[in-house]
Amino acid sequence: MGQLGTNPDDLIDCSEVLPVPPQLTTNPHFPAGKTNADVEQACAETPFPTLPSLPGPATPVAPVPSSPVFNA
Repeated sequence: MGQLGTNPDDLIDCSEVLPVPPQLTTNPHFPAGKTNADVEQACAETPFPTLPSLPGPATPVAPVPSSPVFNA
């Protein structure tokens, strides 16, 4: 949480009411048809981890109607 302009002493710690997320049941991976080459890396100092891709045909994703790609 950003504290810029906020007195940390005035904040309420709500961490004890947040549920613990369930354990992952799969390993991190890219969907079928995607690879590390599809990642637009923002920071060269901390490279994106190499992840496996699921086998099979590319996972279809419908375009977002307001995207420039959809309106081109």
